[in-house]
Formats: sequence, structure tokens, C-alpha cells
Amino acid sequence: MAAFWFAAIALSCMAFTFRKVPMARHAVILYLILPTVAATLAGVLWGEAILDPSKTNTLSCSLMRGVGTAAGAFAIFAVLFAVTLPLIEDGWSLSQSSGLFLLTSTLGILLAGPIIAFGGMLAGATLYLFGGKSPR
Repeated sequence: MAAFWFAAIALSCMAFTFRKVPMARHAVILYLILPTVAATLAGVLWGEAILDPSKTNTLSCSLMRGVGTAAGAFAIFAVLFAVTLPLIEDGWSLSQSSGLFLLTSTLGILLAGPIIAFGGMLAGATLYLFGGKSPR
């Protein structure tokens, strides 16, 4: 359930962010599909703890776990982006992937940091509340 929820929130945040931007097919893959895949993986790896009452027993804890899961999703996205961009765009090669990873990790966190934090808090809190827990 956490994987689906983090994927849905990630797709919603990215679709809202790029709602007015005309996008080519490659851009849809890079900026909508890859973040959704990364959020799904992060939800599987770290998001399930939000639904576990022994690990997450307060709303504030769910917010922090949500931000942590979203940060993990960003790390996964940076790797996916660095590998995928050379495969789908002309002018890039796989030998440039390490530089692309560094660029995505540093500048991407500056540009997308607020979206990541907001999406993580939203996903963590709503997953906690929809999981049948009352806020404390």
C-alpha cells in the first residue's frame, strides 16, 4: 500500500509541477515516469514502516518518515535519471552517467527539494492517517 501511495503522491506532485509545460515524450519519461518509479521503490523499501505502529506511533514521526522516504526516492531517481538520459536522448553517452548523477544530485536537490519535502510529508501523513491511526 505504501508503494502505491508514494507513487500516487509523486505522480500528482510532478504532474502539478509540469501542468503548464508542453512536454516531449522523452521528457514525460524523465520527469513523470522516473520519479513515480523511484517513489514506488522507496515506498516498498522504506514507506511500509509508516504503517507499522511499533515504528511509527505519532503523526510527527510519520512526517519525518515520509520526508526520509521521499529523500530516498530522490536518490533512486538520481541514479535512474543518470542512466536513462543517455539511453533516450541524443548527445549523451553512458560514460557521462557519473557526471549526470552528480549534477542531478546537487542541482536537483536545490530545485526539487521543496517539492520532495512537501510530497514526502503529504504522503507520510496521509498514509499514517488513512492507515487507521489517530493523530497524537
